[in-house]
Amino acid sequence: MERKGLDKIVEIAQQISDDWNIKIIGQGKGEERLREFLRERGCDRLQINQFIPPWEVSSVLKEFEYVFCLTVDEPIPSFLNTLIEAVICGATVVVGSDFDLTQYQDIISNIYDNILVVPLDDPSEMTNLLLSHWKERQNKSLNRINILPMYQSYIDHNLRILHPLERTL
Repeated sequence: MERKGLDKIVEIAQQISDDWNIKIIGQGKGEERLREFLRERGCDRLQINQFIPPWEVSSVLKEFEYVFCLTVDEPIPSFLNTLIEAVICGATVVVGSDFDLTQYQDIISNIYDNILVVPLDDPSEMTNLLLSHWKERQNKSLNRINILPMYQSYIDHNLRILHPLERTL
């Protein structure tokens, strides 16, 4: 749970107003532990939704203003498709200050326009940055990105990652 940054999301949720709708999407071995963690902290407003099939991801992501990618200590460095998909769908992706964005620059040229970098070690500062960003975002139109020019680059990047893995299986 801590490795995925869910504890940080709970800390943010406890500091913002109740009119924010926060959903956690996923399933796995830690789900019951997460539910217990939420009960202990009285954070029942967070919704936990099960796995979303890949063909429904874009329609779900279009509903979100923010997508949190706060994974730390990833045992195997990986390329986050969710980050690209969320940016393409118009969401701002929230990442920790140690997150390496360089591998995404060749896919989305203006990626930094759609990324909010927060310090994972300071929940109050994380919350302040999120709320400030949200206020700014309300004053300008959503920065939706045109998917067509970047889509081939996105697919090619995934294939470059998966092709070496294919040979090891």
